[in-house]
Amino acid sequence: MLNIFKKKPTFEQSYPIISNYIEDDNLKKKLLNDEEFKRKYSSNEYSINIFIKELSKHYDKEYIIEIFNLEILLLNDELLVDLIVGYLNLNEVDKSNKEYFIDFNKKCEHVDLEAKEKDEIEVLTNRYNEIKNGNEVIGNIKLDLIYDNLDLNDKKYIFNILNNNSLVVFNNLFKENLEDKDLEEISKFIHYLNYIGLDYVIINKDVCAEIGDETYIPFIYNLMTNAEKSKKIIKNMKSLIETKRYNLIMRMITNNLVSKVSSIKNDEINELNDKEIMEGLIKRKYKRAS
Repeated sequence: MLNIFKKKPTFEQSYPIISNYIEDDNLKKKLLNDEEFKRKYSSNEYSINIFIKELSKHYDKEYIIEIFNLEILLLNDELLVDLIVGYLNLNEVDKSNKEYFIDFNKKCEHVDLEAKEKDEIEVLTNRYNEIKNGNEVIGNIKLDLIYDNLDLNDKKYIFNILNNNSLVVFNNLFKENLEDKDLEEISKFIHYLNYIGLDYVIINKDVCAEIGDETYIPFIYNLMTNAEKSKKIIKNMKSLIETKRYNLIMRMITNNLVSKVSSIKNDEINELNDKEIMEGLIKRKYKRAS
């Protein structure tokens, strides 16, 4: 008997390569029903799949997810193809350099950057409108007003906070700081957080739950004390969080070693165990004191 009630393909069946990097079921559902994404993927399927496979040789899952969210989803077809072709033509060393993605726009002299940014904002805003409920606030200001007042990078910052269900954590953290602030002051505060890298990876309900409110709040404020120094500390903290090394982070906080985290080298984070990292931080602490 002919089955006239054929099941709709799952996200995994429709996008087998991409599905490895999308864990949010809501996003999967939205993309599965997004006709524009279907068109873009269908038109560029081979290039996108090769691109993701190549990225997986050089970057961790978290960074590939970021590229997917901020590049594959947001760029128009022409720019996406330029990005992919440029990346695939790099040598193996340069393929591991994140600066390629930062410099991409600067190297595309033929691109009208203002038009590109306008397109990106339009796509990002459409996605923002899909995930918001319209009642969100920061301080006493509606989130929609704040979002409209931000530049593209800061819009992305807010989008990621909201998309990762971290707005409640954000408001709990900064309630006393922002409840009496106006739109411009809140916008500047968001820009500062984005500048130092204090984003959804750290301002995150899961991180808060692991560390605990009493420790988490002073920990966050400790990361904000000095912009330039904080950027390096936050970068290393995010690497530890991405690998779920919460016990190590708690020990750092307990032993007042957060300020020394900037001295950890990238290879140490990947190669040393918790005990070895703690011993190194303690030695640096007392060497500086002596």
